[in-house]
Amino acid sequence: MKNHHKGIDRRDFLKLAALGTVSSTVLTSCDRLLNYMIEKLIGVDPEPSPGSVPMESIKSPLRSVAAVVTDTRAVHGEGNINGDVVRGMLDAGMKTFVGKSNIEECWLTVFPDLKSSDVIGIKINASDKAFFTHKELVDAIVNSLVRIGVAENNIIVWDRSDKMWREGLISCGFGINRSKKGVRYLSTNLEGIGYDTKAVVPMPSVHIEFPLTSIISQRCDYLINVPILKAGSGHCGLTGCMKNYYGAIPLFDQSFTKGTKGIKEVHVNNCNPQIPELYSHPLIRGKTKLCIYDALLAKFEGGPFGPPQFIHNQLIMGTDPVAVDYLGLMVVERERSKRGLSSLFPYTKYIQSAAEMGLGTNNPDQIDLREVSLGLAQK
Repeated sequence: MKNHHKGIDRRDFLKLAALGTVSSTVLTSCDRLLNYMIEKLIGVDPEPSPGSVPMESIKSPLRSVAAVVTDTRAVHGEGNINGDVVRGMLDAGMKTFVGKSNIEECWLTVFPDLKSSDVIGIKINASDKAFFTHKELVDAIVNSLVRIGVAENNIIVWDRSDKMWREGLISCGFGINRSKKGVRYLSTNLEGIGYDTKAVVPMPSVHIEFPLTSIISQRCDYLINVPILKAGSGHCGLTGCMKNYYGAIPLFDQSFTKGTKGIKEVHVNNCNPQIPELYSHPLIRGKTKLCIYDALLAKFEGGPFGPPQFIHNQLIMGTDPVAVDYLGLMVVERERSKRGLSSLFPYTKYIQSAAEMGLGTNNPDQIDLREVSLGLAQK
């Protein structure tokens, strides 16, 4: 299967495959310009005070379970993804996370009240054609759901607007399908979908509210959140599980230069506490039953746009969005530490705020981390 990440050329990916990393200098001049324009559009917060002390770990009344699956065969060649390996990783992760040996029992534990008429939405990240949720992982999730009896047309893969300047299901190779046959692929701005003015998301910290996409409010009974792992100093530090639902509200649905009212407000103070305020909406929190981090490739600096920078060969799975984001952040922290880069803790206080709001735990002592390693790459 061909490399879908258009921001990395053959030479860069050969370096990535050989070294397990790509320097942040791989960012093209176009990526740098886009990042600069984004900063001008949404504004840039003052540099947070550097903290040698990590974010405070918030105790939760419940213990969270998370699974981390590693298979070094997942990414190969010029950054290609091995779909068969990813399918095995997904199955192993589900069984490890749920604690059952049968994949159908695993899914029915995640969706205990699943009916044949229920629709499951898969929220991906297709905000940049240089780095997005891998189709191989999406296909693995879809195939696994179909195997347990979920009708293809009752699965919706979605993200925000496809008419934006750089992003969307079409530019990332997924396409659009709103027919009554096969898996549906929908963008939030498609005619007849749009936003639900009766499902309003308040962000009291910045005195603004947004309508929620009707994909969540009217079309899906359950949600699986499938973010990518990308990070960097500035903005919120980590774009992961909770931040992925910024794609559920109208931010960039107008032209890039105009944006939509509220674009600056949702990004001030490093998106803290706006991200957990959004995630705490009953329709998002209540319908999201599983997060599967696509950490096959990842980004440790520079952004929000540009290609991935290192191979990680992992899936991170859990039902606690705070715990899963904390684990994703730790992956990036280790990579940054290897390169002498400063910690992202000053930028990622929203994770601590989410824990304080009761969305989950960022306390490692309260995370039951279940790790599994599969095959080793051929040398």
